[in-house]
Amino acid sequence: MFPNKCACLCKGRKDDNYCKKFGGIHCKSPFQDPLFKNRNILRPNELFGTRDCWSGYEGLVDENDDFVSCHMAIYEPDYFTVHTVDIIVWSSVSFIASFILLWCIRRKFVLKHLSRRIARRKNRRDSIQNAFTHREQMPSVKNASPPDMPTQRPGTATSTRARHTFRSR
Repeated sequence: MFPNKCACLCKGRKDDNYCKKFGGIHCKSPFQDPLFKNRNILRPNELFGTRDCWSGYEGLVDENDDFVSCHMAIYEPDYFTVHTVDIIVWSSVSFIASFILLWCIRRKFVLKHLSRRIARRKNRRDSIQNAFTHREQMPSVKNASPPDMPTQRPGTATSTRARHTFRSR
């Protein structure tokens, strides 16, 4: 090594050859936060990996892109930090879908409740009308009346329908 040059320790590195052969951890690249403008997840002694190294240490570089110091740890995120955008998107979509589903179910129950209420009112109205239709019909005795007098009042039919019924509202 030359003076003022450092070989920083890299604990995990992305290797394209091993990635093609074995996959897995060899394909892991340094984390770059897509929400860096909205949050600061780095501690004062951490930085995001700048090269192929995703775990270890890095530091300042000179004009030849050689390390001058290795005093900064490379940030290794947890699962939720890596997948924050996915979690936000899927949570929002799930919330909107569940809201629409609950609104549709509630609307269906309200319409069913209203139709039952209308049916109850109709049945109640019919039962009130039926209560007065079973009145006794005026007696019609044909032989007891004089022949010149009619057996029923004028303008009434011989049906069993009541004389007085309630008007529907």
